[in-house]
Amino acid sequence: MQSATKPAKLVAECNRVKVGCTNAMPSLTIRDIPEDLMSQIRATAAAENRSVNAQVIYWLGKAAQAHGSAEPRSALFERIRSRREALRTAGTSTDSVSVIRQLREERDPKQTKIARSPGG
Repeated sequence: MQSATKPAKLVAECNRVKVGCTNAMPSLTIRDIPEDLMSQIRATAAAENRSVNAQVIYWLGKAAQAHGSAEPRSALFERIRSRREALRTAGTSTDSVSVIRQLREERDPKQTKIARSPGG
């Protein structure tokens, strides 16, 4: 049984050339998976009517997709700094409604123009 504190070793193998097969898919070998994690993978795969292999491929695809679409940290931090500075320079007497409206317009300009009341 594998200790939960020891990290799993990940070994990637690309088996593109197999005997008698020209379009072989790459494979990935994962070693030293903790037993409790493997039990979770098996249970989830069974609940979703997938093989363990198909379940892991599904999760890897979702994680890769989420990672690729995520905003880079440096851009996120810069956006946070810029908003914080805008609020700081606006002073303490800033109307919170206008600040919220400005943040909403930055997020989705079309929606906020539709949602505005005629008086404001």
